[in-house]
Amino acid sequence: IIMVNAADTSLPNNIYRTGTLWIHLDKNKTILDTLFIYHPTNSFSYTIPDLVELDSGKVVLMANATKFGGTTENEQGYVIFHLLDNSDNILSEHTYYDGQRIALPFGFRKAINEDGYLFTYMRSYWDVNSWSENNYICKVDNDFNLVWKSLVKDVEVWETVQHVQHEVKRTLDDHYIVVGGGHLPEDSLQPGAMLTKYSDAGDQVWQRHIYRVAYDTVFYMWGVPAVQMNDVVPTIDSGFVMAGQVKDYYQGTLGNPSTYGYVIKTNCLGFLTGPVAAVSHSVLDSFQIQFNNTSMQAGSYQWYFGDGDSLWTNEYVDTVSHTYDGEGPYTVTLIAEGCWNEMDTIQFDVNPKSIEDTTIVNVPGDFMIYPNPVQSGEDIQVYLNPMDGDQSISMDISDMKGKVIKRVTLSTSGGSFIIPNQFSRGLYNVILYQADQILHKRKLLIQ
Repeated sequence: IIMVNAADTSLPNNIYRTGTLWIHLDKNKTILDTLFIYHPTNSFSYTIPDLVELDSGKVVLMANATKFGGTTENEQGYVIFHLLDNSDNILSEHTYYDGQRIALPFGFRKAINEDGYLFTYMRSYWDVNSWSENNYICKVDNDFNLVWKSLVKDVEVWETVQHVQHEVKRTLDDHYIVVGGGHLPEDSLQPGAMLTKYSDAGDQVWQRHIYRVAYDTVFYMWGVPAVQMNDVVPTIDSGFVMAGQVKDYYQGTLGNPSTYGYVIKTNCLGFLTGPVAAVSHSVLDSFQIQFNNTSMQAGSYQWYFGDGDSLWTNEYVDTVSHTYDGEGPYTVTLIAEGCWNEMDTIQFDVNPKSIEDTTIVNVPGDFMIYPNPVQSGEDIQVYLNPMDGDQSISMDISDMKGKVIKRVTLSTSGGSFIIPNQFSRGLYNVILYQADQILHKRKLLIQ
């Protein structure tokens, strides 16, 4: 089966209608049937087709139906579905509209146990002088009535900047995974891929950002999506492989960037590598201690407080408090859990007092560099935990004489950052800043 955007130019008076062309082939690629689907009054153009084949042999076609109203703010957009029988006849037509212009529907998929359908779409709306976008995953029942929709990404558009969710797939644990990518203006212009996991009820389980950092700032001059992820495949180890393309404005020319295929493999939690345990703590009054979990790339945590009490938390609990019976010392154990029983463990002693003590004991955390050492020419990967505050995060890579070789602006929402390694062999200092304040320092060895 092939579906393409198509136009019928045979109408009189230079009028043409746009629609989708369905081409049905046999195993020898002989055309069995063709079907041109268009709006009967030519008021809407049908584009960006996708389809689902049902166990019954029937087929559901999905397309974007756009009506141009003369001015940009009057444009209308719908998702339209056609149900075809085994002989390629149209049995029924259905539309989905959520009150705003739907510009780009993607990722059409049958739900688990054929209980309805899922698809992703970008909803656009005119806001004074520009378009704004919301990216959604949506589930409809078998009669195409809305069951639920969930916001994946909210993007304020300027010029050609977009962030599109291109595909949704079922995971091995009967959830759904959505992949997208684009240029994120609210995230310091970092182009990147985004992977989001949802339950069958439409609840977001987790969301990961994997940014590709440009080696040169000319990368950002054109406002064009520099990373576009088109597909995602769940792997046998419960991880995921994303596939798409990346545009390189540094290697190419300004008007003609180099474009490469781009493949990213993650683990079952959407991370590029395993967990790293890290924590800091503050001693409060009445023998109470507050623990601040700064661990990275873990999905759950086991806490053993050293007095017989324990606690389990997920990745969204950053602060844990525990009250002791005495001054101690107590040996605390934190286990960060990743995929397939991969764990990282950290132990440290605490000494609670009966009076207030604001001493903070820090254990390295918040960001990590891997691999370290890294081979010359091999990409440098950085993982950053989400950071508080509105001020931007910057990272300097300096030689041992203090000369800044590369400065990178990072997103405060955190995530994985892939930095092309065009540095000479040697030892470097990596310093993380927020405003003018130094947050953390690391050493980086390039071999």
